[in-house]
Amino acid sequence: MSSNFYRCDYAGNAGDRGTSDIRDVGSRGENGPIKMTDAGWTRIELIKDGSSNTILIGEKALHSHEFGNDGGDHERWNNAGWDEDVIRFGAAVNSTGLAYGLPPIPDNSAPRRVRGRWTTITDLGGCSWDQWHPFFGASHATGVNFCMADGAVRLVAFNVDAEVFRHLSLTNDGEAVILP
Repeated sequence: MSSNFYRCDYAGNAGDRGTSDIRDVGSRGENGPIKMTDAGWTRIELIKDGSSNTILIGEKALHSHEFGNDGGDHERWNNAGWDEDVIRFGAAVNSTGLAYGLPPIPDNSAPRRVRGRWTTITDLGGCSWDQWHPFFGASHATGVNFCMADGAVRLVAFNVDAEVFRHLSLTNDGEAVILP
């Protein structure tokens, strides 16, 4: 508990993140189970890769030094709409069209302020992210808890293969991945 209210450490999986604004086509959940309301809708039976093979909700990366400060921390002063406080992405597409995974990161690897400036993370596609980043993550030692679209809860290791994680994040790529 912080500031006399509770925070939520979970976010919906919006699939893949494009390079443009989070509300533009390509970042509105078109390929994920959680969609921006004007980007469409989905039902369990429409998840082509199978509900047991698709991430629905997961813990989100948030550096412990930024509790109460980071826009992705579900603070009551922050935007509660389609933003990194309620959604995250397990995949991305960079400006050249390269599709790649955004594996989860430990909380202590998430961006934070150092001497008033946000640190950045450069992902596998060469995109840099600061305070408004797309990563799932947790403070656990080995991985992140995810609720799959069928309701099962799975721990996904931080060292999960990026391409495997990309497939787990998308509903319609035709690649069913089964976690051990």
